[in-house]
Amino acid sequence: MLTDDAGRGRSPGAALARDSGLVHEALFYRNADDYAVAITSFLREGFDLAQPALVAVPRSHLDLLRSALGSDAECIEFIDMTEAGRNPGRIIRTVLHAFVRDHPQRRVRIVDEPIWPGRSAAECRAALQHEALINIALADYEATILCPYDRNGLDTATLAQARQAHPVLIEQNRREISADYRDPRAVADASLRALPEPPEWWGDMRVL
Repeated sequence: MLTDDAGRGRSPGAALARDSGLVHEALFYRNADDYAVAITSFLREGFDLAQPALVAVPRSHLDLLRSALGSDAECIEFIDMTEAGRNPGRIIRTVLHAFVRDHPQRRVRIVDEPIWPGRSAAECRAALQHEALINIALADYEATILCPYDRNGLDTATLAQARQAHPVLIEQNRREISADYRDPRAVADASLRALPEPPEWWGDMRVL
């Protein structure tokens, strides 16, 4: 039985089903071992269901996951998110939609890590907008998407907003419906409003 933060019993509900429609989960991990164990378990669950898998994570995590997966890594498509996700606004179209379209009539499994320690504040805001919009842009697709968040390396505001953007949360082996989940459009709009103002010299710039 899943429980909420107060320990009360909670019905899993449709949002926790992993075999129908879009499933969008946030994984809060605390260290490299926690990260590797949770993600390899997620991916191997997909192997058992013959689901194509994509891993789009920062370069520093690619080798960690390849090593943890061993020969199973050969069955997975890997993308360096520091390159593919440099502009977070392009991830849905060029990474997620592209992979789903490559596997028509099949349920897919994706690890999508657009936010990591070292991202600028503006990049994190844009990436949070991306996370919220996944719930709209992929609503009609058969996909299970897991988004890892560094519990110790990211600030509390980013983690709080991640809880608003994901219908399902996973932390310390607990998988539960997010009590903080909000309307995706509202979360996306809030992320845009929080972007920093352009520098004073912005209006004088010219592109040659």
